[in-house]
Amino acid sequence: MNYKEYIFTASEITQLEHMLSTMPDDMRVERIGLEYRLRKARERLEGVPVPPKPKSVYASFQGEPVLDGVGMDANFAGKATTALSESTAITTAGVTGELQDTGAIPRRDLGRLVLSGVTRGSFRLEIELPPPTADGRHRGQIDNPAEEAVELIQTLLESSLTGTDEELASLTDQMHPRAVRKVAEFLEILRTHRAQVAIGFNGREVALRDRGEVQKAVDRLSEQNIRDETSTLDGTLIGIVPAKRFFEFGTLSISGSIEGRIGQEINDPYRVAARYANQRIRAKIRRIQVGEGQPKFTLLEILELVDEFPPCRVKPLQQGEKVSVRVMVGRLANSGTAPSNTTWGAPRATPRRKPEDLPEQGNRL
Repeated sequence: MNYKEYIFTASEITQLEHMLSTMPDDMRVERIGLEYRLRKARERLEGVPVPPKPKSVYASFQGEPVLDGVGMDANFAGKATTALSESTAITTAGVTGELQDTGAIPRRDLGRLVLSGVTRGSFRLEIELPPPTADGRHRGQIDNPAEEAVELIQTLLESSLTGTDEELASLTDQMHPRAVRKVAEFLEILRTHRAQVAIGFNGREVALRDRGEVQKAVDRLSEQNIRDETSTLDGTLIGIVPAKRFFEFGTLSISGSIEGRIGQEINDPYRVAARYANQRIRAKIRRIQVGEGQPKFTLLEILELVDEFPPCRVKPLQQGEKVSVRVMVGRLANSGTAPSNTTWGAPRATPRRKPEDLPEQGNRL
C-alpha cells in the first residue's frame, strides 16, 4: 500500500465513523452497510505502518508554448515532459552505478516520475518521485536515488549558468555521460521552442528565466564544449585512498601523474588498493575537460596487471641474418651480421677480438 492509498483509506474510515455517529437509529439497513464498509476499511489498515510520503518536483514552464489562461502547446508539452522524465531516469540509473554506455535503462522504476497535478498561469507541472524503498538503496547509503538524481540535474543546470569550467567538469565527472547528454537534449527542446523552465525540489528552485540563459546552458553542455573520452592506459597505480575514492596514476603516455576519483563502476576500492597498489596495470580511465579548464579523471576499471619487463622471445637466428641491436643505456643502436651461434634473447657475451680484427687506429700524437 502506498502513501496515497493509505491516506484515502484512513479518510474513508473517518468519514464512515462520522456518518454512523450521526445516523438515526431507525435506519438499520443503511447502518449495516456502513458498518460492513467500516470493518473492511479497518482490516485493510490493520498492522500496516504509515508509508513514507513521496516527495514531489515541480517544473514551471514559460515562453511561447505557454498560452496564458488556456494551457500549453501539446507538442511541446509531450517533448518536454518526456525529456525531463528520461533525464531523471537515466541520471538515477547512473547514481546506482548500473547504467551502461548503451542499451536499456536498468531498473527504470527507481527514477519513474508521475505527473500528479497541473497549475495554470506559468503552467506548472507537479511531478511525484518514487517513494523510498529498501530495494532502491544505492550501496546501502541512499534510500531514494531519484532524489539525488533530481538534485544533480538542478546543480547541472545551475552550474551551466554560473559555474566555472572546473566546477562544471567536476560535476559532469560525477554523472554518467548519457545523463549529461539527455539533460542537454531537454535544454535543446526548450531552445527550439523558445521556452524557459524553473525546476523546484526540497525548497530549492533553479530557473532558466530567458532565452539567453537557455542558450548559454545549451552551449556549455554541448559536446563541443564538454570533451568526454575514455582511454585504456598502461601505468603504475602510485596511490589510492579507498575511503575517499581517490587515486593517483603514473603513465608514460601523459606527462607526470594524473589524479582523480574512483568511479562507481568499481564496487570495492579497498580490494583494489590491496591488490593493485604500486603495481603496473592496464586501466580504463575517463577524461573530461570543459572549455579551457583543467581536465578531470575517473578510474573506471582495472583490466589487468602488466609486466614491467615482458619476457623476451627465444628465436634462433640463421647464419648471415641481419639484426638490429638497441642498447638502452649509453650506446647507440647498431646493425650487423649475426654470428652462427647467436640466439635471440640469450645472455649477451662480449667475444674476445683478435688483433687482426681490430680497425686501424692510425698514428697517435
